[in-house]
Amino acid sequence: MKETSTCLSPFFYLKSNQYNNIMKYFISLLTFFIFFSKIGFTCSCENVPSFCQSTVEVSQHETGLVFLGEFIEAQEASDFYGIAKKFRIVEILSGEIILPNSPQANDNEFENNAEEVWVLSGESATCLYEMQNGLGIFSVYYGEWFGYSPSICANNYLPVDENMNVSGTLFDPFEWETIAYQELISIIKNNGCVTSTNDFNTAMQAGLQLQSNIFSSAISFSLSNVEIDHLEVEILNAMGQIVIAKKVEQAAQNKIETHKLASGIYFLSFVKDRHRYTVKMIKQ
Repeated sequence: MKETSTCLSPFFYLKSNQYNNIMKYFISLLTFFIFFSKIGFTCSCENVPSFCQSTVEVSQHETGLVFLGEFIEAQEASDFYGIAKKFRIVEILSGEIILPNSPQANDNEFENNAEEVWVLSGESATCLYEMQNGLGIFSVYYGEWFGYSPSICANNYLPVDENMNVSGTLFDPFEWETIAYQELISIIKNNGCVTSTNDFNTAMQAGLQLQSNIFSSAISFSLSNVEIDHLEVEILNAMGQIVIAKKVEQAAQNKIETHKLASGIYFLSFVKDRHRYTVKMIKQ
């Protein structure tokens, strides 16, 4: 039987069996690329900053917003390949909310108001955060695409756990830490993101001698092998507010009067050259 030919263009003819083999190869190749694009793509980030570094950068941006938010609701945002989540503003630490009448506002359906903002949540493969339905600290600027879109590559979102702690690369891009969220807020608001790691942290951990983590009328402490020049000590309340601050004048037998403080949780914090070391305290 004579083989028929299939016309692919005015200048290119192939026999039917050759054409079929090429089409099978093409379909197999296309299937491979579709499959790979779905399961093989991962987020790749370079030079990811610490959360503190991200906050400093965001606070200097004209649309930057640093805030503590509480989850309200979620809606599909298929046009943006993610899920839009609405958060109630608990506290603004820096910046202003971009509202619909702002010159920077985009045209999408997820509009912010003075008390609530939308943020984009998604899969880690797309470099977005899979944000938890609870409290979170955000350090974001308003983009032209969706608006507030926290990214893993920017390290600009921290969930607050059930014990009111936050964890992540807070001050050093290569070191994971956990601290009380009240203290992180205090650091952002009052100290410009001083760091809490490195040699100072190690020296304080080894050299701080506390009489007890539970106190009533005074906190007593001594320091061994810690340089006290320019060293300050602060007491912060559970909301991260500084209630007592003073310079450390001597290494041994330091005493801070606390009889005016109400009972509850406090943080004893030592600060020097933009480094910080903190201990949780309880007043009876």
